[in-house]
Amino acid sequence: MANNFKIKELHKHFGDQKIISIDELHQFYKNEEPDLPRSTLRWRVHELINQGVLHSVKRGVYTLEEGKRSWKPKLLPAVKEIHISLQEKYPYTKFCIWSTQWLLDLTHHMPVKNFMLVDTERETEESVFHYLQDTQNDYSVYLKPSRSEIDRYLGSDGNSIVVRSLLSQSPLMDIEGVQIPKLEKIMVDLIADDDLFTAYQGKELQTIFKNILDTYTINRSTLHRYSQRRNKWDKVKSYLEDASNEAIDI
Repeated sequence: MANNFKIKELHKHFGDQKIISIDELHQFYKNEEPDLPRSTLRWRVHELINQGVLHSVKRGVYTLEEGKRSWKPKLLPAVKEIHISLQEKYPYTKFCIWSTQWLLDLTHHMPVKNFMLVDTERETEESVFHYLQDTQNDYSVYLKPSRSEIDRYLGSDGNSIVVRSLLSQSPLMDIEGVQIPKLEKIMVDLIADDDLFTAYQGKELQTIFKNILDTYTINRSTLHRYSQRRNKWDKVKSYLEDASNEAIDI
């Protein structure tokens, strides 16, 4: 069965090709399996992605680039602690947690302020905010802070938490049982919430996008859907094109 994947042959055939379409993969396998059904091809592509051989660029488009890897940040103890506390208090509420410290490897200048974010389901924001205020005495907790609050207070002590609404269809992932945003969500949020992420705008954001595209595999279909959900696709597309020096067609 493993021989059906023809991994060595894949690299030899598509080695110099930056992206590979699903139709090209189908034709490649049909050279030796003329009757290969599309359903078998889809399963084979899925397995190749799981093995890290193929990486999804967008729907029906893949790459063999080995230099890129999946984004998997190291969980900070504080993120774990907040997650455990919230999960115990709100076992049926969907939320995600992350820290701007995860951006440090992607930026050119080290931001002065860092903070954690808790995105929680609509209509639970105030409850979560008050709960964190009451239980997390080492942190300053803000509920959808204004621009003046952000400029004056947010992150100045290094122990701030921002509570926001978790939009439906937000791309999330699970690491060690902790729900965190996918990198595609973070990329869009940095643009959509420019007041909150004021330290990461302009050239800094261009640097972040370039470092992400150079280092990690990004699902552009996921990026496209979520940026459309936030009405920011045009801006996201512009940053993608600047970072990759190529026209984006999704």
